[in-house]
Order: sequence, then C-alpha cells, then structure tokens
Amino acid sequence: MRCVKNYEMTILSPLYYRSRIESGAAGATVTSPWIGDIAMMYAINNSLGLKQLKFGYNTHKPNYSEIMDIGFKLSILEPSSQLKFTKVFDIATSFISEGYPQGKAIADSARAPMRNWLKRQGLEPGNKFIFSSFLDDEENEFPKKFTVRIGNTKECLGEIREIENNHFKEVTMNLYTLSLMLGTEKLKKSLANLMKSNSRIQIEQVSPQYVLARGFKLDEARGLIEYN
Repeated sequence: MRCVKNYEMTILSPLYYRSRIESGAAGATVTSPWIGDIAMMYAINNSLGLKQLKFGYNTHKPNYSEIMDIGFKLSILEPSSQLKFTKVFDIATSFISEGYPQGKAIADSARAPMRNWLKRQGLEPGNKFIFSSFLDDEENEFPKKFTVRIGNTKECLGEIREIENNHFKEVTMNLYTLSLMLGTEKLKKSLANLMKSNSRIQIEQVSPQYVLARGFKLDEARGLIEYN
C-alpha cells in the first residue's frame, strides 16, 4: 500500500513558465494556472538530493523515464484559491545578446529591426497550490516543510509544507506520467474501466508531456499507481 501525503506550495517570487501564447494578454506567453507533476518531481529531487541525474549535453530528446524510480509520484499542482497574475512584461533581446555578432541572423533580417520584444506574464508571489504525493513507502516521506526552485531557469522559490489528508478529495493526474509507469495499453484499459464508474473524469491534452485527467478520487489515483 502506497503512502499518500498532501502538500501546499506557496510561491515566494514570481513564477514564469512559457506555457502558451494568449491573445487576451497582448500576445504574451502566459503561465498556466497549474504546475506540472514532472516539473515538480525534478524540483523536489533536486532540492532533497534523492537521485543524481546526468545532464546530457548531446541529447536533444528529454528522457522523463529517468525520474520514474525516485520513490514517489505526484498529482498536478492545482491552485487552492483564485490566482493573481503579474502584469505583462516586455523583455528585450537582440542578435548580439549572446556576446558575439551573429552575421547570418543579421543578414537574414535585412531591414527588419535588430531587436525583438518578448512579452511574458507570470504568477505573483503568494499564490498557493495543493497536490498529493504517492510515496513508495514511508521512508521516502518528505520533510514537513522545505523549499524548491521551479519555473524557467529555476527563478522561482517555492515553500512546501505538509497539510491534512482531508484537505481535498480529488486530484488531477497526468496521463503521460501514468503511461510511462504502466505502458499505454495497460493505462487505456484501466482508465476505461475507471471512467465507467466515475463520470467526473475530464481529459485535456495540453502538450505531449501533459495530458490532464481531472476528477480523480484519491483512492482511484493511488490504485492506478499501485497497479504498476
């Protein structure tokens, strides 16, 4: 039986993920109103020093299976109250910002301006998110309170603390993560059986690595993970 613990994370500095382009925010790249389980698994692993992961400079394709054996799985982090977003910031970049002139880029730009303005909108400090951790055993239990670095370039500091298990009844799971654990066919069969008895499960594909399944009961999520 896996041990389930619930946690709340408060972000202590602005959080930016280049999640999607939003026309309503002047075309800015906007941070999604949730935080991915994969991103947080990497963040917790780095913070607690659980497993040494080698960074492959010559690898162009992520290998998310490398974090499947670090001792825990997570639900998607969902906001526990209404989120507050930062204003839209303009960030300037140029062809020579990397420290040397890029001749080809300059030539290709012809008469176009030698500068590009990037718009970004993130989440304000103080926003809170809740999530569940499905631990392989109690020896893998997290500290009662600790911090992680998340976001683009790990620029956001988040404080995580344990909360009561009766704080919430449902979680959002990432079907991509579950497919890495169970295999695609095994997951499809298990999910089809679950959805016959739980009509509240709603699936949204956000990206290849994040297929959100909302409406999972905690016991259902734990049962799928234990089925591995």
